[in-house]
Amino acid sequence: MSYEDKMFMKQMDNEFVRDSEGSWVAPLPFRVPRQPLPSNKPQALHRASMLDASLNRNPVKREHFLTFMSKILDNNHAELAPPLGEHEECWYLPLFGVYHPKKPDQIRGVFDSSAKCNGVSLNSVLLTGPDLTNDLLGVLLRFRKEMVAKTITRRGILSTINSLYDPLGFLAPVIIQGKLLLRKIVSETVDWDQPLSDQTAAEWKSWRDTLIAIETLRIPRTYVPYLSKTATKELHVFSDASEKAIAAVAYLRTTDSSGEPNICFILGKAKVAPTSGHTIPRLELSAAVLAVEITQTIVDNLDLHIDNVKFYTDSKVVLGYISNETRRFFIYVANRVEKIRKFSSPSQWNYVPTNRNPADSGTRSVPAHEIHSSEWLLGPRQLLFSEQKNSEDIYQLIDPEEDGEIRATVNVYQRWNRHIWTLDNCFT
Repeated sequence: MSYEDKMFMKQMDNEFVRDSEGSWVAPLPFRVPRQPLPSNKPQALHRASMLDASLNRNPVKREHFLTFMSKILDNNHAELAPPLGEHEECWYLPLFGVYHPKKPDQIRGVFDSSAKCNGVSLNSVLLTGPDLTNDLLGVLLRFRKEMVAKTITRRGILSTINSLYDPLGFLAPVIIQGKLLLRKIVSETVDWDQPLSDQTAAEWKSWRDTLIAIETLRIPRTYVPYLSKTATKELHVFSDASEKAIAAVAYLRTTDSSGEPNICFILGKAKVAPTSGHTIPRLELSAAVLAVEITQTIVDNLDLHIDNVKFYTDSKVVLGYISNETRRFFIYVANRVEKIRKFSSPSQWNYVPTNRNPADSGTRSVPAHEIHSSEWLLGPRQLLFSEQKNSEDIYQLIDPEEDGEIRATVNVYQRWNRHIWTLDNCFT
């Protein structure tokens, strides 16, 4: 490892921290000695002007670019820059867009760190870090060191889990168990290529060997026969969370001309929950955000008129957050409630008991041989037996005075001393 690579790793070790929201924050790895950055604001403004002119000449590209930027803002990946002092050091990143050869309708914004001002760019003053790619010759030389060509390692487990390509989430309750096992392994081992302990390796093999049951899983080709001829189409989206995972799953409920209902799986997602710093209400709220996100994906891509959209959660705390009109939240809850209410209304949200919530399967995992008969794939039976209407319930905040996510209410009283003048006083 070179001297600069060691400096890079040292900076990461010393300054890589977790903030109050539980997110990891990395420093900018400046070279030593530190080279001051010149003011590149004029160049950045010139590049922005050129970009604006280019987009004005191409309306389609402009629309794609605005969509990209809107996603950055909607996902809170960007925020308003703080005010700067007159001589405070700063650097402006010029922006341009590129298209992927296989995705002509999607543009990707590139922040140009290589742009130079007075011979200096952001990339030129930052350390690049070590090259972590494996050299092919080295791989071949090490291949014959041991009797077994491939041991069970953290890297191998990650590769296996990522090979289970399931974008629609049919197997999400199965795959989440592998992801949880990977997180356990990460907490036990430091090296990516360190062989696992016998106990952990046995646990991994046991789960991996169950995946053969997936071969017999069959998914119907269509949601329902003659979908375009159905009388009503409703989207029902469930969310749930546990200390281990969060999940959301969506179903299409249709009725034919005679009123006969049918439900079918549309899309599901399950994610590993953060290891610390999150309460169950926070995780349930994150699951509700996930429910809104998959709903937007479905509505934007299914090309189908949906008559009604309903959301379900088994957390009355979250329902209180979403329905609240009077109290203010701290930033974590406030941002997520804002996103939920941007794409849904409180009247669309409903309570469902945990034992009738299919998203619960995505938070506690389901064995591979049981997924075909699970409520995750088949959908909740209660949707077949009753007409689904928007909730008229108004959910209240649970213990607002004790909830640490709710800002305290401060009442200010001020006494005014008012002088009353009579007409005689006024004309004296």
